[in-house]
Amino acid sequence: MIKNSKPFPISTYNDDFPEYKSIFSRHRHVVNNYPPHIHDYFEIEIVMAGKAEELLNGIPIHLERGSAHILSTTDVHDLTIIEPLDMYKFMINPNKNEHDIISSIIDNIGAVKFCEEELDEISVIADLLINEYENRRKNDNEIIYNLLHCLVILFSRKDKTDTQINNKINNKYIKAAVNYIMLNYTNNISSVDIAKHIDINPSYFSTLFKQITDITVTEFITNMRLNRAFAMLRMGVSSVSQICYECGFNSPSNFLRAYKHKYGVSPYETKKSANSTD
Repeated sequence: MIKNSKPFPISTYNDDFPEYKSIFSRHRHVVNNYPPHIHDYFEIEIVMAGKAEELLNGIPIHLERGSAHILSTTDVHDLTIIEPLDMYKFMINPNKNEHDIISSIIDNIGAVKFCEEELDEISVIADLLINEYENRRKNDNEIIYNLLHCLVILFSRKDKTDTQINNKINNKYIKAAVNYIMLNYTNNISSVDIAKHIDINPSYFSTLFKQITDITVTEFITNMRLNRAFAMLRMGVSSVSQICYECGFNSPSNFLRAYKHKYGVSPYETKKSANSTD
């Protein structure tokens, strides 16, 4: 991953939760948007109330009560709040935990939707887990691990939306390229920039990317930008021109043409439709 890329910060477990060596949990009230970012730990998020739009690896996801996902150390995501969120968050240090729990978490990466009965179970488990952290007692680590296992098992029972944009890519260069694009697609980047970053011949890189992904590098970048633009337009708040530049397009005309080609309507129509449903 690219630790100095802008505007995507990387959250590190040691910086964010220095007092907690292996797992940190909390019940959080989220009122502010946060920009695209990545972190070096696994994260479990379960929404108990509120609404938001998330862009996870370029995939637009609507969050509401019951929405949940497990995020990996390669996931880029942001959040735009519609109604303040109440959510359980569990951060797991991949370097300070037992292999079995990390393997189980990796096996269940993705987005799910829990029903009311399942949310009742999750509330009990999550509150017990948080309570163990706040009231350190004898053998609390064993209890915490077991409760975390229970949460992951609940995820394992659900059908998941695959949120790993590159999990089926085996080529190391294309994996690195996709990671770079996810972190920098709102910037002015080209296939030459990406090839230079991953240390590969630009011409060969463009050919290889098309062979493996079935689309060109430019098409891939454009799709990432359009996915983000669509999610932002559904908010009905920012102007079309503002969204155009924030998503990495260099001109409104290019944005309008690309957007209509993909979605069949103009950005203005999407924004108008979102506002009319308020």
